[in-house]
Amino acid sequence: MTHKTTVMLAGISGVGKTTFLNRLKSELSFQHLTAGSLISAAKEAKKNERDELRLSDIDENQRLLIQGLSLARDRYSPLIILDGHVVIHTASGLEAINSEVFRALGINAILHLVGTAEQILENRTREIGRNRPLLSLQELEDHQSFSILTASTLSRTLDIPWLKVTSADSSLVKTFLSHVKESCS
Repeated sequence: MTHKTTVMLAGISGVGKTTFLNRLKSELSFQHLTAGSLISAAKEAKKNERDELRLSDIDENQRLLIQGLSLARDRYSPLIILDGHVVIHTASGLEAINSEVFRALGINAILHLVGTAEQILENRTREIGRNRPLLSLQELEDHQSFSILTASTLSRTLDIPWLKVTSADSSLVKTFLSHVKESCS
């Protein structure tokens, strides 16, 4: 079988995207790729440089992401879930990623994982080895709101489905993914 479906799991840094997908992997078969790792691999960067990608040229990073996905994609996997962001927190503020990047990636749907600002802050504080900016609860809420708005806008622009979910929504996510895979067949 050849690859047919690529879904973006978006959410702000620290919301628990990778943890959510690791749990979902026990219930559903898919290839899990992370945007930061694909960009880092394309740059041949060290793992500890990954958090600094947000300070790099965003357009160049997105070009590397497209290249990295093309190289890492398992052509036999019927479902790929790309764990990443629709908004980047740069040195000058929040910046939405251009819809053409998602078109070039072949994204067929967007899932947006949300959490409470308190939980996100706790996750970000607890992760050792990550170098993320320290944000207030209000800044995390604002970042998440902008990310949700951006995901919704991308959905309309690209004419693809999207769904906002929490970490407790694995059944809903499986149903959504099933419908997306069916529509891509």
